[in-house]
Amino acid sequence: MARKSLRDLDNEALTDPTPTAAPDTAPPPAAEPDVAAAPAARPRRAKGKTGAPGTSVIGVYLQRPTFNAARGAYIADIINLPDGPETFSRWIDAAVADYASLTTAERQHIAANLPPQERDGSQGINRSFTVSIETVDAAQDALRADMLTGWVRSRSELSVEAVQHAIEAAKARNGGVLPVAPARLPNKPMR
Repeated sequence: MARKSLRDLDNEALTDPTPTAAPDTAPPPAAEPDVAAAPAARPRRAKGKTGAPGTSVIGVYLQRPTFNAARGAYIADIINLPDGPETFSRWIDAAVADYASLTTAERQHIAANLPPQERDGSQGINRSFTVSIETVDAAQDALRADMLTGWVRSRSELSVEAVQHAIEAAKARNGGVLPVAPARLPNKPMR
C-alpha cells in the first residue's frame, strides 16, 4: 500500500464524518498524567547564571587600556605563578575574590592609591566574566561591609578596583613591566 500524502491526510481530516461534540457539552475530563512515563523536568537556573553549576556572570566596565593591561597581567601570571589561573575568567575570578577578602580599610587604602583608568579616546568596554558563586557572594559581602562605612559603589566598580590591584601585583611580580598580550589569549599550558 502506498503511503498517503499530506494533502490526502488533510482532505480526510476536513471531510471526516465523525460527529464533533456539541458546543454546550463539556469536554471529556483530562486523563491523569503518567508520572513514570513523563520525562524529568530540567532544573531551572537562576537568572544571571550561565555555564557550569556553581558559577555566575559578573559584568565589568573597563577602559580599553585597563583591559589590555589586565590581559598582559594574566599572561605575566601564567609565566610567573606555578599555580596561576588556567583562563582569563579565572584570573578575574581570583582578582575579585582576593580583593573582596580584604577589610574595608584595606580596600579603601588600595582604591585611594590606584591610578585612574587611562582613557585612550575610545569608549570603555563592558565585559562579562564567568566566576564562581563564592566570588560573587564575597563581592556582595564586601560591598555590604563597605556600605556600612558610607562607601557605596557598584559590583562593577569593586571589580575594576580588584582588576587594577591584580594588574599592579602582576606587574610587580614581573619586574615592573607587563607583556603585551596576543590577540587571542592562551589558556595555561598543561604541565
